[in-house]
Amino acid sequence: MSAFAPSSAGRRPGLQPARNFVLLETRALGKTFAIGGREIVALAEVDLALARGSFTVIIGRSGCGKSTLLRVVAGLTEPTSGAIRYAHEKRPTIGSVFQEPRLMPWLNVEANIAFGLIGKLPKSEIDDRVTEVLDLVGLKAFRDAQPDQLSGGMASRVGLARALAMKPDILLFDEPFAALDAFTRRNLQQELSAIWRTRQPTILFVTHDVEEAVVLGDVILHMSEGRVVDRIPVPLAHPREPTDSDVVSIRSRVLQRLAAPAAFHHGNVVPLQPPLSIAVPKEKIS
Repeated sequence: MSAFAPSSAGRRPGLQPARNFVLLETRALGKTFAIGGREIVALAEVDLALARGSFTVIIGRSGCGKSTLLRVVAGLTEPTSGAIRYAHEKRPTIGSVFQEPRLMPWLNVEANIAFGLIGKLPKSEIDDRVTEVLDLVGLKAFRDAQPDQLSGGMASRVGLARALAMKPDILLFDEPFAALDAFTRRNLQQELSAIWRTRQPTILFVTHDVEEAVVLGDVILHMSEGRVVDRIPVPLAHPREPTDSDVVSIRSRVLQRLAAPAAFHHGNVVPLQPPLSIAVPKEKIS
């Protein structure tokens, strides 16, 4: 298994060398849809590398392709062009957390979390996993509660616990906290950050919230019109607070770069045409 090594010539905005190794990479990924006789380009030439244990955040305007990229990575839709490659040629296990918790209303909290494990693991192991993740998200006292007895924040915690119980290689988050009030959202950000620091899952997280991106992510990827046009590292220690001076400073710089008419490449301003995407060095995963 080889980590990605630094590449010099012609690098587009891209990920730093992997801390361990790369679980998943995409090469020149494209996705188009035909709507009313027109071809809609949802993704174009997207190169992406997800290193094990990394926390990558994608930001961009509505309709820029963020959620489509997540669906392709999750295997829920096939790309029109390009390729997805996996370490050891084996597809990593993937868990997803959505904006809506999508709980089954006829099952209690414990059963909702256990549902995806039934038939795959012995009951004793399922029970152990459910107890473990309920403790992680602070809901041990609510394992018998029904979904309609939960607040929005509690339901979101159940959705997170359900994904964690699968012990996936990669966790995908599609604006999971967007519908919550500011206080609950901040609490869940703190909980997710703590879980990431202790368990080191590989996370790909979509948000519209720049502050959330800076507080949570190691690297921020800016998408526009189906392309990754900028990579913004966040070299700050965890945990982070929105009021930390370094967080405020990086947030301000990110907002400036999102508003800029060009992407930055090795300190130079580069026009977005031809579009830029994340550069993945040419070494093959082995």
